[in-house]
Amino acid sequence: MPWASMPVELQFPFPMTPDGALVAEVFLVEDDREMVGVGPSRDALPSRLRVNPGLANRVERRRLPTGDAVLVAHVTAAGEAPVAGAPQTGTKIVLDQLIERQTAADMVASLRDGRLRQQTYYMAATGCKGLVLIVEGDLDAATENGANVREEAKNVLAELTVSSNFVFKNTADLTETAALFSSLV
Repeated sequence: MPWASMPVELQFPFPMTPDGALVAEVFLVEDDREMVGVGPSRDALPSRLRVNPGLANRVERRRLPTGDAVLVAHVTAAGEAPVAGAPQTGTKIVLDQLIERQTAADMVASLRDGRLRQQTYYMAATGCKGLVLIVEGDLDAATENGANVREEAKNVLAELTVSSNFVFKNTADLTETAALFSSLV
């Protein structure tokens, strides 16, 4: 199934059922290119996500045009039943959250070669209202030999936060990143 060029806006909020049944289940769809690469953190992310209790059976892989992950709601039978015209059971609705994850070292490298600006530009161009940039690890340690790079990295993060819809989140390590993904789902 091809992805829409723009996120589909819900015409109504997910309905609540009187018995508390789930109207939709939220899944994390991870870019399949996150499965390849160099370094233990990149190799370990997919397996860590799948064993996290909050993500068990809620991680899918697909090729994403931009970003590393999106949230997708799968409408359940309880979600279809209460409201006439509601999406059918099994309908997948891309939620308005687009996530980019980088290790601190990768962020520094992507800042130096221009990839960071390009990635964030394309993420912003999607029109998603919720843009999340996760930087995993210690940015100060990744820039310890370059005060100018450290300053530039912090300025770029501040600029993204102030001038766009980006939310910047720093996580200490892979375990904390997996927990953040789990909390989003």
